[in-house]
Amino acid sequence: MVATHDTVFTVLGNAARQRSALSLAAQLVLSAIIAVAVLIAAPHWWSLAFLAGWSAAYSAWGLVVRIAESHEEHRRSLRALLTTIAALGTGLAIAGIIGIGLAIYSGNAAGAKTTCSKNSTNKYCQAWQHPEKLTKLP
Repeated sequence: MVATHDTVFTVLGNAARQRSALSLAAQLVLSAIIAVAVLIAAPHWWSLAFLAGWSAAYSAWGLVVRIAESHEEHRRSLRALLTTIAALGTGLAIAGIIGIGLAIYSGNAAGAKTTCSKNSTNKYCQAWQHPEKLTKLP
């Protein structure tokens, strides 16, 4: 008897297959909007944008797998597209997690011990470390 082990990809794939197409499409649009908004508004939080991009890739994969399972004639090209989407999503998830870890470790994000470190580049932390001097009005 051969034991089969579920991988992250099979678990996520089965979850995506069970969701409705409307739900996946809404997640795709919302995640893409969030990713772009974070990159435009706060590019130093790129790691959060990458995680939103991973969410968009997951939902895109779920939508494409529905098409791949119903169209036999384009199965090979759709499989290549699914592999590409899975690789992109995996890369975005790994980079996003590493980015958040680096932000916490370097002091650019709130950590478990302190919220601001000595060499923090966060504007909030710098404002507390180097407050503006007030002058008296005559």
